[in-house]
Amino acid sequence: MTEKDILVGTIQDFCRQNGLSCSNVESGLLLQLGNQSVSVAIRPIELQSQSTEDLVWEVIVFAEVGNPVPGARSPAGLGVWNRYATLLSTVAIDDRLIVFSKFTIYRNTREIVERIYSPLASVAIWLAFGQCMFLENGDPSAQQFLRGDPIGNLSHWLGITNEDRDRATFITPAMFDEAATLARDRGLVAFSEPTGFSCEFPWDPGASSALIDDGCLNNQQRTSLILIENDVVNPLYGKGVLARIQFKLSFDDEYVAELVNALNRWELDAVNLPPFFGSWCIDAMAPSPAFVAFFPSVFSNIATPVSILSWAWGRHQAIREMMYSDG
Repeated sequence: MTEKDILVGTIQDFCRQNGLSCSNVESGLLLQLGNQSVSVAIRPIELQSQSTEDLVWEVIVFAEVGNPVPGARSPAGLGVWNRYATLLSTVAIDDRLIVFSKFTIYRNTREIVERIYSPLASVAIWLAFGQCMFLENGDPSAQQFLRGDPIGNLSHWLGITNEDRDRATFITPAMFDEAATLARDRGLVAFSEPTGFSCEFPWDPGASSALIDDGCLNNQQRTSLILIENDVVNPLYGKGVLARIQFKLSFDDEYVAELVNALNRWELDAVNLPPFFGSWCIDAMAPSPAFVAFFPSVFSNIATPVSILSWAWGRHQAIREMMYSDG
């Protein structure tokens, strides 16, 4: 049984358990719930640096929002929405609005596919149905959210019960300590606390830490900051684990919204990037892009802080190389 077979079997079992229609199509799987459909595209790709024996599969869970609420297609609205949209990104492509997550599976990674990617793909499918319904016309609460107005408990749109909203996560202080030790062993500046973890990734050559080295910023040696926080309350999902990468890049307010949408499109089109469970958004603290992912408490046993840290490092490296190559 290949890694692809494991993934497909897990998704098919998930559909049977949750009353979703699941059909095999040429591109992968087509899932339906009422009038809404979610696709799982699974396509083989061959990386230039690898042989045919190392063939990998790119997996994209995606759905189109049929009739979005006003403001949902605007870059500024999406830049705010994606701060809270958990393991999925919402991206505007021409006149379409797409909800998606994405990852790559390799040969000889059966345990990772079984333990992490297959469960996360199933969660992404379920949340994709909920987010599409939430963003379609006829739900005034979505318009409130995009305007920044306070909203009530809307978790039922996304399959999260009232009990699950208040459930403690599965993340322990020891897991944050493990991530900090791993980072420090690799020469990074990292700190752990019972409720979270922080780490700095070098953006400029020789950069170490803007937190402990005043000369770092004076010498224009910048870092990116990753934060993983436990028991954060999301207005849509309740308690969970929030992971974000803050990049020390500043842009005009009008430009950053367009850039964020472009970065999400780049994630959709590029090949062999780190797992994309999360979204690019407008940083709440500055006119800058930020990457965020939120794991609702009921799903927080799937990815550990170490896994989230490794994905963040890969994303930091990828965006750094992309921006430098574009000048």
